[in-house]
Amino acid sequence: MDKNTFEQNDEYAAKLIANTKDETMYNRILDEVQHCKSFTFAVAFIESGILNSLKTVLKDLNVQGRILTSTYLYFNKPQMFRELLKLPNVEIRVYEQNHGKFHAKGYLFQHEGY
Repeated sequence: MDKNTFEQNDEYAAKLIANTKDETMYNRILDEVQHCKSFTFAVAFIESGILNSLKTVLKDLNVQGRILTSTYLYFNKPQMFRELLKLPNVEIRVYEQNHGKFHAKGYLFQHEGY
């Protein structure tokens, strides 16, 4: 992103989301998914409640995306992976670790022009 183009716009500035009643990470992700061209998530695990809600949104919007998740601490159950594979517009990858740890929390959204 060109900092000279977006420097004065607060929308693009780094921001801490502390999951208050007024702003949650989940709501921010939903907002971004509804307005992006595509997305990439890198998350160690996915909670079933979040997945159920996101599945509906992603199917309705037909936004192309990628999700990289893991077998970290075996938090994702086999059913979670089966549910993820039902998303036709989302590429799913699983990082299987032997000795390393994958505890990522990253969300990238591609928009028109940025």
